[in-house]
Amino acid sequence: MTALIGKHRLVSVIGSGGIGKTRLALEVGARAALDAARSVTFIDLTPVLEERLVPGRISALLELSRQDDSLAGIARALASSRDVLILDNCEHVLDAVAQFADAVCRTCPDISILATSRERLGVSGERVYRLPSLAYPGDGELDAFPSRSYASIELFLDRAKEAGASIDSGKTTRRVVADICRRLAGVPLAIELAAARTPMIGLEEIRERLNDRFVLTDSSASLPDRQRTMHATIAWSYNLLSEDEKTVFRRLGVFADSFRLEAAEFVCADERIEAGLVVDVLLRLVTKSLVNVVRNGERVRYVLLESVRAFALEELGRRNEATRVLRRHLDWTVTFSERFASASDTDWIEEALPELGNVRALLRWAFDTGAREDAIDAARVVGNMYRIWIMHTFNAHAEYRRWAELALERLDEAEHGEIVERLMPGLVIAARGAEVLDAIDRALYHAERLGLARRIAWLYTQKATELHRRGRFDEALTACEHAVAFVRESRDANAAVYAVALLWSAQLMAISGRLTEARERLAESLRIVQAKDIEAARFPCVIIRSQIEFFDGNPDLAAAIIADGIQTELQKQVRSLNLAEARTIAACYALALEKPDVAREEAVAALQMLRDPAKLLTWYVAVELIAAASAILEKPVPAARLIGFVDAWYENEGFRRDRLSRFSYDLLMTSLREQLSPDDLARHLVSGSLLGIEAVEREALSVSDNSVPA
Repeated sequence: MTALIGKHRLVSVIGSGGIGKTRLALEVGARAALDAARSVTFIDLTPVLEERLVPGRISALLELSRQDDSLAGIARALASSRDVLILDNCEHVLDAVAQFADAVCRTCPDISILATSRERLGVSGERVYRLPSLAYPGDGELDAFPSRSYASIELFLDRAKEAGASIDSGKTTRRVVADICRRLAGVPLAIELAAARTPMIGLEEIRERLNDRFVLTDSSASLPDRQRTMHATIAWSYNLLSEDEKTVFRRLGVFADSFRLEAAEFVCADERIEAGLVVDVLLRLVTKSLVNVVRNGERVRYVLLESVRAFALEELGRRNEATRVLRRHLDWTVTFSERFASASDTDWIEEALPELGNVRALLRWAFDTGAREDAIDAARVVGNMYRIWIMHTFNAHAEYRRWAELALERLDEAEHGEIVERLMPGLVIAARGAEVLDAIDRALYHAERLGLARRIAWLYTQKATELHRRGRFDEALTACEHAVAFVRESRDANAAVYAVALLWSAQLMAISGRLTEARERLAESLRIVQAKDIEAARFPCVIIRSQIEFFDGNPDLAAAIIADGIQTELQKQVRSLNLAEARTIAACYALALEKPDVAREEAVAALQMLRDPAKLLTWYVAVELIAAASAILEKPVPAARLIGFVDAWYENEGFRRDRLSRFSYDLLMTSLREQLSPDDLARHLVSGSLLGIEAVEREALSVSDNSVPA
């Protein structure tokens, strides 16, 4: 900022209330005052209630004669000055300040002006600096101690200690402070007001009250009157808005997170304010710093700082508009979520993920306080958007299950069977550990009562998958046979489900050594896939064909089949779980053919394709195969550590290795026992079991680098 003042005649610092504009201007002024040839004058325009009073305020603070009290006259009186003028809080008298700044820039060649405002002055030659919030940790960093220092955290700790709080700076404290700063969006004033409450109510209480949109008050006499509370700070801006601006601003408060322009149009419009006008008003609110713009490449979204949103919601409630506007938001969200109920491509992910914060808040309202109709619509949203929670949001499975349980409680099975069916996939996929089979059985109960043959078949294939993971292979095959039986008579209507059920049974039969039956099931599935052009099942057919050949004693043919399939998929330039799984299978075949370098290459490729190990068995299989190849290539210590980690995970999840995985595992353990003593092997296995996921991935990739010694 100091450099900008040196280069430009007029610099405007733009930002929301409480963001720190005044403090920044004062610091810049203090540094400018170090130049003996220049003086700095701070002109606080807060007390000026009308634009016609601006000239008198400026003239008085500059100690000018009152001969010509017009803005142009003041500019002429300053013609030979080299002052730095700081015009603070200009938003409510913007036109008068703009006229003054323009006159000074035209007649005073050596004067610099630094203005603070919620919006730009709009004067020729103006350089705008939009002041951001202080840096604060994102959502993903709250579960772990922040890896770097954040200005927001340091400010909170400093102000809390100044207020007399006795707090340490350890990891636990900083995690809580990090969460507080994130909720306050890094706004300095909000952080300072929260920190000042620490001696009285403590950190955890502050965090809890923020959940309830607690409006922080401050009794410090050092703050200006209008900043004694966050409420007063934002009210200052709100009271300057036109009626249309106030209306749209209030309604934007229902968005708990950033929002799309089309959502704002739908939610804020009514019989008095058309959608087209909402766009114009929204852009004006952006210029007034009440709404912030968030850009992600070509995508543009808008957001209210949390403290600003709290004020908007308060005003919305005060006018008894909240329920109606929230229902408008729910209507829009239902329509929006319908796009993703059966989407087959991945373009929807980038559209839907940013809406998750808004969806969470809306569901909470609809299930807790809304009418029955609102809860039913909320259940539709939960069913439509399950893939966002489960497939693309880290560690959100338990959250989705809670929403799905709430939705089922509100639904009448006979009346809302379609919604119940939509909830089933998410309810099952979101389950973890021992809960998975219970979730499947519960979903089967609903599906059988509703007579949903296709869903019943899908659920039995899911049950087969889970039983297979747990080493209950005979039960898994029985579940698969149930799936086949349920759709055999109606396979034309449920071709994809039928094909998948046949594929699963073919694989399980191959694992059990029933190779002739496995080939028959695969051939039947392939006929359906080709006849119905089921593209998603083509590559799984290749994978299972290769496995049948491997179990039939033909590893060379199996490797050739899987290699050809992998190359075909790579040409499509689409990363998929099937492709990652195929590369782990190719790695296993390579081990059987005594090609550990090839095995390691395939396993590393699979590992690098998978970015959410918390959900994917394939990631752990890839790590295990890297360990096996590394052990055979005489890197036993890192190999032992890696398999120690994987073994601990298998044990924790209750999973068991199938026939193919057991083959590579036995090779690995045999190699380790040949190279390490029993004590050393045990020690490295335990050491590996204590590693974290990131450390394991680093070690797996490191040991795969031939330049790294064992």
